[in-house]
Amino acid sequence: MTFFDLKAAQWDLNPDRLELHRKLAQAVSARLPLQKNWRCLDFGCGTGLMALLLSDKVGEITCLDASAGMIRELERKLNSPGMPRNINSRCAMLDENTFGKKSFDFLFTTLTLHHIGDVESLIKIFGGIIKNGGCIALIDLDQEDGSFHQNSEVNVPHNGFSRDYLETLLRAAGFENISSKTAAYHVRRKEDGTSRSYPLFLITGRKI
Repeated sequence: MTFFDLKAAQWDLNPDRLELHRKLAQAVSARLPLQKNWRCLDFGCGTGLMALLLSDKVGEITCLDASAGMIRELERKLNSPGMPRNINSRCAMLDENTFGKKSFDFLFTTLTLHHIGDVESLIKIFGGIIKNGGCIALIDLDQEDGSFHQNSEVNVPHNGFSRDYLETLLRAAGFENISSKTAAYHVRRKEDGTSRSYPLFLITGRKI
């Protein structure tokens, strides 16, 4: 089992995480003209926190994650009474063949990119599966000193990102109208009782 498989059942028990995702969903909704007919992809969805928060503003959402544990937790929630019916889930990695070309009107990903080794190739894939005129929203850590995941068992190829770097990759993948802002701050509480606040960016763009 992976780190995320083991953590999945307790993932939503962290109130700071829930409040952070509420702030991030508000930032996305304020930045982009979300449409009820949009077909969406939540890449690295985890337990579906962002998808559930955005579900009443868009159309069908496909939640994709490589962690079977996270997908099981999402499906458990979706099978509960009163849950949205426009969300479906899939446990898989993403490559050029996972979905058809030009499959989505909107792709969003939250705190997943820094776990991906080859981000350049991934963003090229994003460019291939988003329809012309469709939107993208990338949420992740600003470049940091490695303390965000200090002493963690999880694989972390990137200690956050330069916004300019990701914006360059998006342009190369066929996106325009690219802009970035600080969407929220992620507070990490340490065992010694101290805490540190890390800025999270929201980068948006439109596929041409």
